[in-house]
Amino acid sequence: MEDNNLQEQSIKSSAQEFEAQVSKNFNELRSRWGLQANDAAALALKMATCTARPPVDIPFLLRALDEYKLHGSPNQLATLLRQTFSSADTLAATFYDARLGAQDPTKLCVNFADLQRVYSFLMNASADWQAMLLVLCRDVVRNLSGGSGLSKQRVVCILLANPILEDPMAHELLSLLADKVGTGWSDADQEALVRCLQEFSPELMQQAVGCLQNFITIHTYDITGVDAATAHVTQLLSLLHRANEATGLIPYTEFYNGVVNQEDFDVKKDYLMWRRGLGFSFCGRYSFLYSPAAKAQLLRLENRGQQMNEFQGALYQTIVNGAGSLPFLYLRVRRGQMLVNDTMLQLQNAASRGTLKFPLRVKFADEDGVDEGGIAKVCHRLDNKELLA
Repeated sequence: MEDNNLQEQSIKSSAQEFEAQVSKNFNELRSRWGLQANDAAALALKMATCTARPPVDIPFLLRALDEYKLHGSPNQLATLLRQTFSSADTLAATFYDARLGAQDPTKLCVNFADLQRVYSFLMNASADWQAMLLVLCRDVVRNLSGGSGLSKQRVVCILLANPILEDPMAHELLSLLADKVGTGWSDADQEALVRCLQEFSPELMQQAVGCLQNFITIHTYDITGVDAATAHVTQLLSLLHRANEATGLIPYTEFYNGVVNQEDFDVKKDYLMWRRGLGFSFCGRYSFLYSPAAKAQLLRLENRGQQMNEFQGALYQTIVNGAGSLPFLYLRVRRGQMLVNDTMLQLQNAASRGTLKFPLRVKFADEDGVDEGGIAKVCHRLDNKELLA
């Protein structure tokens, strides 16, 4: 009996100590780093269970950068960087801008100025520092899971601001990040990320879009078709595109992809993949990658496909019902001043009959000839001439 009492007292004492540690962590995160209550509570609990480390004091980190530049001692700086990128929660809290958070806690609230100072140093340092940054960022992404508030959206924005993503060596990291967002996040989480991305500067938006475009270009060239990694990166790029549509941070032409708009890219195959639902396609949701010339080609393919469907359906009905004529849109027009009037009148009649998308056949009044495409082209050219006269 006495042993049971001692065990209960020990459990109660441990619980009280744990609760006191969580409370201490929470108060420090609120007072020193200015975290919002939910973010502070989540991180305080993880710190108490040793699954996350405390945030790094930014001025201290920046002083360590300066010390390294002056004296070349890497130990303290490496320790601070490992702590900064030790977890998604620690990373988000380290670069949380308490001043912006006090004004509007629903905003992204990332201290991009100091973040860029850290990234700039690492990108201009030796390759060893950049290799360490890649490893640390990959570990953050692998362990990126649900968090309170906008914590995980902040982490994604912090990682997208990393200029190392421009290096093909970072494509594994970019693929992991896109996969997390594309397959592991709900629609609500992705919508929140779009709102956060709207707070990017034009320079950051340009950099992030360029990194994703580079990934798509290289991987679309390297493989036959589109692999899952390219599909996920394209989906992530679409979130940046939506954010940019709302803000106009960079020209929309920056979203045109070079390889997708090359002459040797099989637009027809991509269109058929989309139309038949055979797998990933740049058409549809990701058509912002196409230039106006490529979109015009897609429209021609779509119109041709609709025309063929209409023709086949009408041909079937003709055969079933025993009608004698083939399902074409016949225009009988007169040359000269009546050409446009005849054309428009018969197109209106065709629209009312539902035959507007049938293959076109044209006959000029009082002229012999079977239209195999040439007469229709002549009619089209003459119509344009009359309209522009």
